[in-house]
Formats: sequence, structure tokens, C-alpha cells
Amino acid sequence: MTGGAAYDDLGSLYDVWCSEVVEDIPFWVGLVGALAHEVRRTNLDVLELGAGSGRISLPLAHAGHRVTGIDLSTVQLETLRARAREAGLDGLVTTHLGDMRELDALVTPASFDVALVPFRGLLHVTGERDSVLAAAARALRPGGVLAFDVFHPDDRQVAAAHDRWLKRRVEPTAHGQWRFDERGRYGVVAGSDERTLDVDVRARWTPTRRGKPNRGAELADPADGESHERTALLQLQLAPATAWLASLVAAGLEVDGAYGWFDARPLADDDDDSIWVARAPR
Repeated sequence: MTGGAAYDDLGSLYDVWCSEVVEDIPFWVGLVGALAHEVRRTNLDVLELGAGSGRISLPLAHAGHRVTGIDLSTVQLETLRARAREAGLDGLVTTHLGDMRELDALVTPASFDVALVPFRGLLHVTGERDSVLAAAARALRPGGVLAFDVFHPDDRQVAAAHDRWLKRRVEPTAHGQWRFDERGRYGVVAGSDERTLDVDVRARWTPTRRGKPNRGAELADPADGESHERTALLQLQLAPATAWLASLVAAGLEVDGAYGWFDARPLADDDDDSIWVARAPR
């Protein structure tokens, strides 16, 4: 499993690295809002596993929900708490530094209406998918909902991307730029149809020629003005959609919906992403 140190290594650059990932936010906020309407309440108790710096937790708190965020990264949780304070939401946001594989020790059973694992967070739980989903199910109240998204590329996608550095984005600073690159290295899990995926993330800052300023840049330059590089290694395990369905059933949950993207279109056999919404017994 990817440790919190990987996201600590990225530090404040984590938000820049994933800032273009916004298409899922309305889905998660809308899902929780619909569940609140279903039970005729204005706010719910929401558990977010892999909460990071608050990409999902803060919009949920803005909507009035009480959010408990769990993450392995000290740096990201500090950012989440600071942002909650600045927005006047600290009364709605609670954080726990910890491992989702040890969820039973972090939260009280049957204390949440919803448990979310956004941004493919369950892929970090290499080989322990069933136990984490079972623990998340135990954290739910009767009729509560667990929802998450995962990625399962086909052979063609794996062959095209394996061991290649790909440019993710370039972000200007006052007198330079950060460039983000990723490399995915795929492997196989013996005796199964699952894959491993090691993702190298590299963020490199370089000054612009002659110190020419970039107008409108929101990021600051490194203090010393010298070239900088930060790296992180994310270790994931990928499973086909059928394996995720089997794990939900094994956890005692009933699938309410399976989608191929955040526009809520039904999951198709050739989709390489899946979003799952499952319910605990009432």
C-alpha cells in the first residue's frame, strides 16, 4: 500500500498535481445530497477514506454535512484542517491520521450514513480489498451507503502506457514553472487476473529564461530560485469490475448502482473506470 509519506513528499504540490480532477466532485456531493433527501434530513454523517487535503470533504461540509476524513498523510490532513478553519467549517470537519486498513480502530461501528472512497483510493489497498470494504460496511448505520471509484485498464491501455513517462501538466510560477510527469509500470499478480501498478510522480521546477515573470501565476517560486525536483511513488493494485462486485457482496452490501463514469451512465463491459454505490442492510 502507498504510505502517507508519498503524499507528504508532494506536499503542497499535491493540489496542483490533481487540480484538473474535478468531474467527480458534483457526483459525490450530489449523491450525499440525494441520500439526505431520501431520509428527509438536511445533513448526514459522512466518512471519507483517503480524504487528502479536502478536495471532497470541504464541498460536503459546505453543503452542511458532518465529515470525518481519514488519511495517512500528515501534510495533507494539516492542509484540510487549515482550509476548514479558514472557511469556518472546522465544526463540521473531523480528521484522523490513520490507515484505512485499520478502520475498526479509528471509528465507531454504525456511526455513519455514508462512506466514500473517492479518487480511486481503494487501489492503494493492495491485496486487502475485502477486509477494508467489510470494515467500511461495519462503520455504516443500517441502510447506509458505501460509494467509491476504481480503475481497471484493458490490455491495450496497459501496453500503450507501460513504463513511459507522460507529461501530466505544466503550472507557471512567478519566475518559472512546475512540470508534472508520471510513469506507470504494470505487473501481474500471480494466480489472478489482477495487476500491480507502480506510479512514479515527478514534479520539477525550473526558472524561466532571464527571470522573465509569468503574469497571473498563482504559485510561488522556490525560496532559493534554484531548480527543484520532488518525487513520489504510488503503489496500486488493480482488479476487474467483477472482483469489486464480489467484494461488495462478501461485505454484506447490496449494489444500488454501478456506473461507467461520473455522468452516471450504466457500467459497460468495456469501461475502464467504475463507480460503485452499495447499501448496508436496513
